[in-house]
Amino acid sequence: METLNPDKSLAIDWYKKALAAEKDEKEKLSYMVSLADLQNELGNREREAKWREQVYLAKEQPTNLDLYKWGMALYYGEKFEMADSVFALYEEKYPDQIYGYLWRAKSNALIDTAMENGLAIPHYIKLAEVAAQDTAKNKAILLGAFEYLGPYEANIKKDYAASLGYFEKILEFDPENNDANRNVGILRKKVGTVKGDD
Repeated sequence: METLNPDKSLAIDWYKKALAAEKDEKEKLSYMVSLADLQNELGNREREAKWREQVYLAKEQPTNLDLYKWGMALYYGEKFEMADSVFALYEEKYPDQIYGYLWRAKSNALIDTAMENGLAIPHYIKLAEVAAQDTAKNKAILLGAFEYLGPYEANIKKDYAASLGYFEKILEFDPENNDANRNVGILRKKVGTVKGDD
């Protein structure tokens, strides 16, 4: 069990007392941000998430960064359903940015670890769509999406042609990728066999 840094522990107590006594809304907000930051430094993501939520709700005009920090605290606090909800809000408010789709995909992948329910699939598909607007900048994100979607189509849906398409997309970005090259070889045979059976 980690030992709590006594200085930070005292600071948390001080900020909580100050927050309870404070009347000015801007000052209160400043204390909440400090409390969230301290909990982050201490690695208590669950408590950080509670403060990030307070900050988001207290602000008249919260920003995308406020939402992002709240969602990330939940994600790293392993509150994946709640993280998904926060990033759904992010997705709704900032549909042209990748972060809502990315972290919904990652959250749902951890809720549905066996991929059986396909919870992350619509988010990875939408992520790939949005990330494709700038393939140079988003190469790693696109590769991650295709590396999730390819195995899902093959192993869960048994749609070998769709799976092959995703592995071929990986090779467009990363021609030396050994796994993708191996899977493309296997899937081309399977797709050929399946077509031959029709």
